Amino acid sequence: MLYAEYTQWKTHNVVSENYLNIWDCVENRHLVVPLNAFEEIKKDVEKKRKKNN
Repeated sequence: MLYAEYTQWKTHNVVSENYLNIWDCVENRHLVVPLNAFEEIKKDVEKKRKKNN
C-alpha cells in the first residue's frame, strides 16, 4: 500500500488461510473476501461457463 504509486500494479492480492485480501491500488481501497465465499463464486462461474459451452 505504501509503494503502490511506485509500481505499475492495479491490484495486489494476499491469500491467508481463511481470507482473500484485495488491495485496489488505483482506488486506494481494500476488500476482504472469506475464502469459502470465494470458492462458492468460483463454482458458480464454472457452472455458468459449462452451461454456455
